[in-house]
Amino acid sequence: MILSDAARALPAQRRDTLLRALVADLRRRPEIARVIDVRSLKDTCPPATDESEEALVAPPAHAMEGGDVTAPAAPP
Repeated sequence: MILSDAARALPAQRRDTLLRALVADLRRRPEIARVIDVRSLKDTCPPATDESEEALVAPPAHAMEGGDVTAPAAPP
């Protein structure tokens, strides 16, 4: 998910409040497995041999140039 230009232009504290509210709302949805503020990810992706959830989420999140939040779907 990518915030609008207006949301990104908010002062840092208001933008953080907005992101926390967005993440909290998405976490309540059963169809979403996990919600990640992209800023919390490490700058580099884990190695290909890493099968952790972060390793599975990081490459697509890093590929989302300018993405703010990623929310992979829960298994059916």
